[in-house]
Amino acid sequence: MDQPLNLQDAILNLQRYLRAISFLDSRITRPPVDGLFDTETQKAVSDYQRTRGLPDTGIADKATWDAIFNEYLRVTEAQERSPTPNFFPANPESYEATLGEEHAFIIMIQLILRELSVIYDSFPELEISGIFDPPTEEAVRIFQRASGLEDNGRVDLMTWNRMTRDFFNYAAF
Repeated sequence: MDQPLNLQDAILNLQRYLRAISFLDSRITRPPVDGLFDTETQKAVSDYQRTRGLPDTGIADKATWDAIFNEYLRVTEAQERSPTPNFFPANPESYEATLGEEHAFIIMIQLILRELSVIYDSFPELEISGIFDPPTEEAVRIFQRASGLEDNGRVDLMTWNRMTRDFFNYAAF
């Protein structure tokens, strides 16, 4: 039997849903995904209600929750049908991004990890440098552990595919 969500999990989901919708509708405040129903989250709910013709209360009542959830499902289903751009280097079977590497591709990894940090709140602060530095390696390791991948701190094709899937499905869209 499924366990009911606790309040913090429900707020996290609400924030994720609103965040995904906000990337497609700039009238909606992009809330943090931190599990706290603060003024930014309340403003995002209020923005959503106002732009969708719902009573503007800033409270995620059942009608608002259902509307947000259904729109989130439509948004993510549309994204899943859209092709995901492939930025991974040309020889994916043997390539791994590793500590010390400096390349434009590392910028993509860092940008994705920075956006995923709203989901994986234990990521270190990342500088977008194009250098696979120790904080980047640590964020990769945290992501790999949370995703059930081998915890090696390197970005191979499997890690890259999981990162981009999570990025396009949860964090940004």
